Amino acid sequence: MSLGWVQCYDKYGQLVLAPVYPRGGLWAGHLIFYFTAHGVSYAITLHSWFSSLRVSGDGVNRTLRFQSGPALPHVVATLKRMVGSALAR
Repeated sequence: MSLGWVQCYDKYGQLVLAPVYPRGGLWAGHLIFYFTAHGVSYAITLHSWFSSLRVSGDGVNRTLRFQSGPALPHVVATLKRMVGSALAR
């Protein structure tokens, strides 16, 4: 799903949210920033993550909880800038 054209620093490109697996293929569940610089095409991806995941089967029924790492505030700020530039257009 295209989220529109965005600017990240001095690069303009398209921000795309890939569908989840299996329809999304290799980049399933990724937020993708496509751009071209000096005739070369690039894709920067960020995989989404779950705050918790239920694992069940074979007698197992557990919930795994994930904590955010120290880079999370920087990731959130960058995504807000990129998505914000798409919404502003």
